[in-house]
Amino acid sequence: MLSIKDMEGVKAEPNWSKIDYLVTVAEVARLRYDEEKRNMALDAEEYEGKTMMIKKDAAITTERAAEPELPDKFKKIISEINPSAQPKLLIEKRLYKTDVNKCEGRLSIPERQTRSEFLRDEEKIKLSTYDGKNWEEMEVRLIEPSGEENRIRLKKWVMRKEDPKKKAVVVYALTTYWNRVWMKNQLEEGTFIQLWSFRDKASQLCLALVRVPSIGENVVPVLPDSNKDKFCKRIRRREKEKSQSKRRTL
Repeated sequence: MLSIKDMEGVKAEPNWSKIDYLVTVAEVARLRYDEEKRNMALDAEEYEGKTMMIKKDAAITTERAAEPELPDKFKKIISEINPSAQPKLLIEKRLYKTDVNKCEGRLSIPERQTRSEFLRDEEKIKLSTYDGKNWEEMEVRLIEPSGEENRIRLKKWVMRKEDPKKKAVVVYALTTYWNRVWMKNQLEEGTFIQLWSFRDKASQLCLALVRVPSIGENVVPVLPDSNKDKFCKRIRRREKEKSQSKRRTL
């Protein structure tokens, strides 16, 4: 439907008849219709491009969840520590506010979220030892996201429910030096991480902390027909046609 704004710039001659006015209005309406039709087609193409990018992101997320793979950089470091090591994904999570809080000073690893068994029987017994004040802890080697190697403390907390019939919640945690790790590697709330476990030559527990790129961070967008130039030309053509349409109505 036309509006007064669509008729802006249209000059009427003093000797025009009613038919001339009707013909002029019809011509403006036709131009307006053609412009909207072209814009709708271009919008559809642009939407298709965005949809393809969203689907690609979703596919990447699904692939991560199904078959997480340790980055080559970490494979090389682990191989140097122990050529026969078999890294296993321990947990995959987004960091919570409490994980990057200096006052908390720990990375929580809820047992229910772990994806593989990483402790041996003697280690489980050690971490389950409670002297009435503190839980026993163990020191492990940690490969940081930067590739640097350090030592860190692993602890286990058992939070029992008031209802004795309910199962207690078990949470492991990386504690001492954790603040230094997340600050040095610029980890923050919402950062997606993976924690992998493996054994060194002495069969001692080791961990590797991997920072997973955010969705789309290292992904090249795929536009319609995989042709970015063609897509950009369509956007420029839309702007040009709009400009030409305005000049025709003057």
